[in-house]
Amino acid sequence: MIQDSTWNGGYCNSVQVTNTGTVSGTWSISLTVTGTVNNAWNVTWSQSGTTLQASGVDFNRTLAAGATAEFGYCAAS
Repeated sequence: MIQDSTWNGGYCNSVQVTNTGTVSGTWSISLTVTGTVNNAWNVTWSQSGTTLQASGVDFNRTLAAGATAEFGYCAAS
């Protein structure tokens, strides 16, 4: 996870997900976040408490072996 920007009361991060397996597959990830996520891109997402659940969308849902998908989100902290 890379922190792209911060400001008084919020931040944006970018996240890379890599398929380290030997076959193609779909992906999802759970992250612990600070604050309330108010925007995300390149993912379908939901938040419950401090957990952000993200999964791929049409163009990045399936990752070939060794491939990487990137998404980002912004949150109020």
